[in-house]
Amino acid sequence: MNNLRLLFRMRIMSTVKHLRDKFYKIPMWMQVFSLATITGVFLVTILMVQEYLEIRGQLIEHRLDSLQKLVSAENLNLETYIEDLSDYCVQGCYDNSFLKVIESGRDLSDKDENYLKEQIKVYFYSRSDINEYTLYLTEPGLKFVKNMKDKQILQTDSTDIRNEEFFRECTGKSGYQYISADVDNRDNSLFKYYHSILNFKTRETIAVTEILVDNAFWKDLLKNHEIKNEILCLYTNDGQLIKSTDDDIIQNIPKQEVINLINSVRTKEKVNLQGKNYFLIKDSSKKNNISFMVLIPVSSMTSELKAAVIKTIIIGLILILIALVVILIIARYLTKPLSELSKNMELVGKGDFSVKDSSAGSMEISLLSDSFNEMTDKIQELIKSNYVYKINEKNSQIVALEAQLNPHYLYNTLQAISTEALMNDQKQIYQMINALASGLRYSIKGEGMVPLEKEMEYVKNYIYLQKLRMSDKLNSTISIDSGAEQIHIPKISIQLLVENAIIHGIGNIKDS
Repeated sequence: MNNLRLLFRMRIMSTVKHLRDKFYKIPMWMQVFSLATITGVFLVTILMVQEYLEIRGQLIEHRLDSLQKLVSAENLNLETYIEDLSDYCVQGCYDNSFLKVIESGRDLSDKDENYLKEQIKVYFYSRSDINEYTLYLTEPGLKFVKNMKDKQILQTDSTDIRNEEFFRECTGKSGYQYISADVDNRDNSLFKYYHSILNFKTRETIAVTEILVDNAFWKDLLKNHEIKNEILCLYTNDGQLIKSTDDDIIQNIPKQEVINLINSVRTKEKVNLQGKNYFLIKDSSKKNNISFMVLIPVSSMTSELKAAVIKTIIIGLILILIALVVILIIARYLTKPLSELSKNMELVGKGDFSVKDSSAGSMEISLLSDSFNEMTDKIQELIKSNYVYKINEKNSQIVALEAQLNPHYLYNTLQAISTEALMNDQKQIYQMINALASGLRYSIKGEGMVPLEKEMEYVKNYIYLQKLRMSDKLNSTISIDSGAEQIHIPKISIQLLVENAIIHGIGNIKDS
């Protein structure tokens, strides 16, 4: 394991070194552009993520707040609606004849029964949101039912309603009302509403009105919750489901869990139901024993933010492109003087010291440009001074030689000797002295470059003198193209070659 870690670490270090070497070999403007691009993309990405999170939080919070206000308003409407139902159920109390009949506590006459039936029919048709109207008389235990299916009111003997749950609920709680979710959805009904009718003197329940409420109020609620994936639930406070927009999900939630949510102090929270996360908005009414709940899947809420996310991404990409263009322009502007300075340095490296750099852009670049120009000026001055020094040194040597030889004196002496030799009939001596004088005269002249023809005359005199000394050991042949006689060559250059050839070719030769 340690070996693998060491190998992995070495591999990373090698890769980093390779990338660093590659980075050092690219132009400076590309380095600046790359670093600035990476930094810009990183910062823009952070801003995009931060902006997305802020937008997401704001949109979710705004949506939940709006929904909370809507649910609270709907709960108030439901309270008003149930108050209307309460007034509707006890309207018989304001009819003395109706109240007298149900308070009698004895068997009803045909006249009394007909009167009750007529009044029940009037009450039933006075509202359009009632599917069924039922009146239970505690004594003598009668039940009158009116619905849309049957034209006539059904009258039956009922069991003692004092043993029924709705009777206990209506008499045991304040408000003398009770809402039950025990309805058949096929009847297009929302819930059953019960209300007690009391004897004003004894305050005992003498009758109970039961009405089966249709879905009109529920349909009005759904108009406010048409957003996809929004689940609307209506519960009694004891956990009975009255209605929901998605029974497949809601009916699988345990009753105790529903009761815990209803009793929770918070009206807006995030919950986990059946392994899925939801935003829960609720509003409960203790007066009416009903709770509103709206569940929104967190995943659907997130998906609704796609438009905002796409907008954020587009804005981020536009910002990145603008930043890249600006960075590229700035990088080229800042590094262009350095590129020009680099090119000028290459020219200087090739020997062109006349180059002048005029780069500008910042104080540092101006200082580099001035230093470069000063350097080239100094190099030129050094070259010129060194060249002049060499020339002066050469001239000094020549002057020194001329001063030592004193040519005029030497020429006159040699001429006198040659004349004397000629007068004494010594032609060979005469020729030797003339050859020597001609060679001295040629070598002392200050010319640097001479025609090949003159150089060869000097060489002939030199060979003549050497042949006299070496006799038959030295033989020479000179051949020159006619077109090459006027070519200029360095003075005494060929003589040096001939001298070396004689010395090294024949060896040390003693005079005979």
